[in-house]
Amino acid sequence: MRHLPLLLASVLTAGVTLAPATSTATSTATGTAQAGSAASASAAESSAAAQRGAARVNVKGGFNLATFNVLGNGHTQAGGNRSSFASGADRMRLTVRAFRTRNVDVVALQELEVEQWRAFGKLTDGRYRVWADEKDIANAVAWRKQKFEFVRARTIGVPYFDGKIKQMPVVLLRQRATGQKMAFTSFHNPVTSKKRPGNDKWRKQAIAREITLAKNLRKRGTPTFLSGDFNERSQRWHCRVARATNVVTAGNRDRRGGSCRPLDRMRIDWIFGSNGVIFSRYVAAETRRTRRASDHPLIVVRVR
Repeated sequence: MRHLPLLLASVLTAGVTLAPATSTATSTATGTAQAGSAASASAAESSAAAQRGAARVNVKGGFNLATFNVLGNGHTQAGGNRSSFASGADRMRLTVRAFRTRNVDVVALQELEVEQWRAFGKLTDGRYRVWADEKDIANAVAWRKQKFEFVRARTIGVPYFDGKIKQMPVVLLRQRATGQKMAFTSFHNPVTSKKRPGNDKWRKQAIAREITLAKNLRKRGTPTFLSGDFNERSQRWHCRVARATNVVTAGNRDRRGGSCRPLDRMRIDWIFGSNGVIFSRYVAAETRRTRRASDHPLIVVRVR
């Protein structure tokens, strides 16, 4: 493993690939009866697989889940597009206070840079642990160690600006109180803007990969949460994600998997959970503190 500076090196854990939970079986049959039997078995297996894919999960113990684009330190330096903000390390003080106020247990972080990572570790006195790809820490998952313990993690390659692949985390945690395992992600899809034109196709490819990941993970029956800055706020996009993955959307006040009922306000930061997850107390915090910490709201939701 390539060692990273100071605190970063001390908290990174080597990722272990979460192997897909798939099983295949083939057989050769002779005779009409055997062929019919094999076809029936195949149909039954396909039906069972479909039922597993659409099955509801049950979260055994409640916790608070968040997603927050912390505004990378580079944006706030001279010449950056957010130079009116304080440095990343200074703003991390505001971020940690907001996490404490909202009692955040697990959070998906985007635009995290080394200065901010170091500050987060010092300000939380080791109460949280963070996991990200060792070569690119911009997207990370952090959790309160008192509530969750690390099981294993890996990354998924997602197209970012100009199609460049960025490794984004998929982290499996175990809730200490219940022993239940849950999967958490942190995604940041590319925006299309005057400064960054032509990224629509890459953003579409990114969400396609994220949808495929969600479909594969749900077959395990493990509660899975897709969180992050998706840079999409359209109802059409929301419906595509919800229906393709049968997920529940935080904030839309509909507990049915696959429902794409619009939120009161469509934002670019989202939290989705497996069918059966119950979201409540959705907050898009845009307080004086969070507005000074980042140009994104802090999204927090209660999970049970």
